[in-house]
Amino acid sequence: TMRKKLLQYNKNIQIEILSNAVFLKSSNVHEFNNNENDMTIGFLSNISFEKGIKEYFEVLKKLIKDGYSVNGLIAGSNTNIKSKKYLDSNLEELKEICYLGKIVAKEKEDFLNKIDLLLLPTKYKNEAEPLVIHEAMSHGIVVIAWNRGCISNMISQNTGLVIEKDKQYVNSAVNQIIFWIENPKKLIIAKELSLKQFIHKKSENLAVLNKIISNIANYQ
Repeated sequence: TMRKKLLQYNKNIQIEILSNAVFLKSSNVHEFNNNENDMTIGFLSNISFEKGIKEYFEVLKKLIKDGYSVNGLIAGSNTNIKSKKYLDSNLEELKEICYLGKIVAKEKEDFLNKIDLLLLPTKYKNEAEPLVIHEAMSHGIVVIAWNRGCISNMISQNTGLVIEKDKQYVNSAVNQIIFWIENPKKLIIAKELSLKQFIHKKSENLAVLNKIISNIANYQ
């Protein structure tokens, strides 16, 4: 871990671990009801194969092929030529999926309020603590992610799904989504727990932040 590496330089230094969650606000929504509309599945990241855009489309394609009514909402910068061609081709094929481009501030808030769950099939080798997971959970959105970096510590068993790196992402994600579609009350519970977990995480780290500020203020 980074803590152990830092301690190699000075055994007496004081190290605190602070989560990005502390800098986010939680959603005002605290109750989740059965959604009579089709499930909306989101992807919020740079559009690249490394971040999992291919797996995202494969999940949606399989669900639609199997007869499930789902919609897709994609947002993020798209500067890679190969991934742009892939995105354009699949958007042409799947009218159920909409691409919003790069979004910020109010646009991101609107995006998060529209989706039921977020897919994060990241293969990025330097993935640490993806902010997008905290952003999703702060809105009571369940997340299905490939395990990278700290992701397994961010999503508990009842608030989403963490798929191990050596496991097949698409089939695992599809099976979990089908379970939630067929058991909507279970999805509501997962959403509620997702928001509660974020609030708890933020509270924990607010205490850490206050400790850091106090230590800096009293440093001599």
